[in-house]
Amino acid sequence: MALAIGTQLGSMEVTALIGRGGMGEVYRARDTRLKRDVAIKILPDEFSRDADRVSRFQREAEVLASLNHPNIAAIYDLQEAQGSRYLVLELVEGETLADRIARGSIPIEEALDIAKNISEALEAAHEKGIVHRDLKPANVKMTADGKVKVLDFGLAKIFSDEATNVSVSQSPTLISAASAPGTILGTAAYMSPEQARAKTVDKRTDIWAYGCVLYEMLAGRPAFSGSDVADILAAVLRAEPQWSALPPDLGARVRETVQRCLEKNPLERWRDIGDVGLQIRSALADNGGRVGQPVGARESSHSVHATLLAVTFTFCITLILVGVLAWVIWPRRQVSTPVRLEVSLPPDIRPTEIALSPDGRRLAVVANGRIYIRALDEAQVRTVPGTEGAVDGGFFSPDGQWLGFFTNDQLKKVALNGGAAIPLANVSEGLSGTWAPGDRIFFGLKGPSGLFQISVSAGMPEPVAKLDGYHDLDYPEILPGGEWLLFSAQHDSPVSIQFDILAQSLVSGERKVVLKGGKFARYSPTGHLIYEQLGSLYAVAFDAVKVSVTGPPTPLGEYVATDISFFSPALFALAPNGTLAFVPGRDASKRHLVWIDRTGHAEPLKGLPQRAYAAPRLAPDGQRIIALFEDTGDLWIFDMRGSSIRLTKNGLSGLAAWSSDGSQVVYSSGRVNRAGPGPAIFQDTARTTWSVFSAPSDGGGEVREITNTDSKEAALLAAQLVNAESISPDGRWAAYVSDESGRDEVYVKPHPGPGGKFPVSAGGGIQPVWGRNGELFYRNAARMLAVPISTMPTLKIGQPKVLFEEDYELGPGGPRTNSNYDVAPDGQRFLMVAPESTGGIGQSAFRPQIRVVLDWFEELKQLVPVH
Repeated sequence: MALAIGTQLGSMEVTALIGRGGMGEVYRARDTRLKRDVAIKILPDEFSRDADRVSRFQREAEVLASLNHPNIAAIYDLQEAQGSRYLVLELVEGETLADRIARGSIPIEEALDIAKNISEALEAAHEKGIVHRDLKPANVKMTADGKVKVLDFGLAKIFSDEATNVSVSQSPTLISAASAPGTILGTAAYMSPEQARAKTVDKRTDIWAYGCVLYEMLAGRPAFSGSDVADILAAVLRAEPQWSALPPDLGARVRETVQRCLEKNPLERWRDIGDVGLQIRSALADNGGRVGQPVGARESSHSVHATLLAVTFTFCITLILVGVLAWVIWPRRQVSTPVRLEVSLPPDIRPTEIALSPDGRRLAVVANGRIYIRALDEAQVRTVPGTEGAVDGGFFSPDGQWLGFFTNDQLKKVALNGGAAIPLANVSEGLSGTWAPGDRIFFGLKGPSGLFQISVSAGMPEPVAKLDGYHDLDYPEILPGGEWLLFSAQHDSPVSIQFDILAQSLVSGERKVVLKGGKFARYSPTGHLIYEQLGSLYAVAFDAVKVSVTGPPTPLGEYVATDISFFSPALFALAPNGTLAFVPGRDASKRHLVWIDRTGHAEPLKGLPQRAYAAPRLAPDGQRIIALFEDTGDLWIFDMRGSSIRLTKNGLSGLAAWSSDGSQVVYSSGRVNRAGPGPAIFQDTARTTWSVFSAPSDGGGEVREITNTDSKEAALLAAQLVNAESISPDGRWAAYVSDESGRDEVYVKPHPGPGGKFPVSAGGGIQPVWGRNGELFYRNAARMLAVPISTMPTLKIGQPKVLFEEDYELGPGGPRTNSNYDVAPDGQRFLMVAPESTGGIGQSAFRPQIRVVLDWFEELKQLVPVH
């Protein structure tokens, strides 16, 4: 939270803002109790609200506070005031090493003296098992009296989301000094190769960063640089520093020390910072690290000239031979190798949509009714203020400084450098948009409304084109030249779901079907369209001038996470610089249905094939299952004794629920409504109806639409599905999910009302399901939790207890209507959907993540040649 000057936090009076960044805001403050000036670092609000992260922070801050070294800025305290947590730190006056380097390279002896102090700080920390993880010139300060202080020790790990969901008693401490794979920490130019590849790191990653800092002090330039994050990380992984930029009079000892610090293979790097410090101290004692003239060197002028002539002749001949050899065997064109990274997110941030900034440096993630930003060269995910209520969008302006997004009833824009969100138009059910050159936003809506445009400065939305024969226009994008707009839309078909990729001329009004069967296409400057179909990424050669495909679609072998509806948003993004990002999924057709007991033991259901199972529901007798096949959009009923019934064949089915006696199933179907004896009671759009299937245990049965004459229970079941509520066995209470606290949590309220709500979950919760034995179950990321609840005579809610933590499919991560599991009648087993990669057995330590591929275009051109 931002603080005003003069704000009182306990005994701390805020006197000035020092700076702000991904790890929070830093203020100068006066400790009125101890009469000293300090620095206070305010934790981000989303951090302070997370009890697990705060508990872990407390433990690890205690370890950091034990550091007592003259070259380490001290941590005094961790406090709480006005609902926010903040660190009390030693205030170090003076300029940063980054400020000093900005004025030019540092003389050798001065640079080595600074390096000696840094190495001693690192050595003191490493002896306690603490790894800095974010060493860089901006984290080193030099006081007016010549002291060197290293700042922010260990904070990169504390502020990361490693082990957020581990209980306090089992949370890893900084003694282990191991980062969770999949988490990128640090700043790009100072990341070790193992850090950049999101692998486990140890103290050798600090040695790499130390080498980067030492090189930069001596050369006056970073060891690894580039125009954007992709270039920098590519250099870290593949390039060598420009060694010739080091001072020509730098001694061999120091040159070798820097080179060994920057060995890309950690096994060949210095193993201990103490050894590095010894080299630096020896160099300081030996001629200040400069090249010295050997004693007794008395060669004559003639011999020197002769030697130089011989060396020059040999060098020239060598250059000629190397040049000829290179011409013969060296490829005419260097092809860059893609760099693959795994960017982890906090477990409570499950993306529903992602976008990349035009320069490929930042990810926008829509989740939990807001938008988060993750810079690829930073460790932190930060919330974009003003995006509360965001449900779709997250599209960048051409200059990358603004975001456009939709709430339930408005289209808004917000500046990424701060400020309130600005409403642009009252828009109901906006899907997605594109911010085109000329400050125009094109967007589509749910339903048949068509394509609209609006100025980002002022005005009303203007219709651009109607969608005759289509609805739900999504993911528009301006093609090169500015005449054609690419987008996806769904057929107005009563019998099947099909998305097509279309293009609309903004000049002539002509519309083309570019590709049948694909959706969410993104144009690539390489002459391709990248799109998603049933969770798989495809590429097809594309002529942007003729606006037509020029080759067959080719699967890219990458699976993108989708939810259980065919209307799931795009979970991949492409930047013009060749950066690809997507939320990884699995081959949906190879999922398993499995029984999981309360200890986490898994047992696959026998006799059922691998299919794209989603949203399984158990009949009250526990012997029958209804499940949606995500790949076909149809519902099936399975009997544990081996029989099965295909309930629907139209490819448009969705949510389903059993009646209390197991004799009926109520489900949704995306059909055009037919005239009948009465209107459908529940429908979320004009194309959705609710049907009831009589399901006797011996097979057979019939299907009919729900009308006003149907049973109250069928109506209640459909109402639960629409309203995202799960009704308790006694019918008196409803469990539901709300993000009113800032994240998804489970609540219960009287049913049908009136009455207030009561919180159930703590630290996040989704997908509540009532058991029949006085428990309510819900999920938090990969954890299954149980809460004892008594509803008679009054409501009593117990403490949540974690039953198991395994990587089973979460489906859309939404409330009860979209839950991807069910509970056996005795409450002792859970019917879960296991991903194909686990062979029916879940995997621990699930972490939401985004896969990022840098320099991807060369690989794309090899996979899908453009002729």
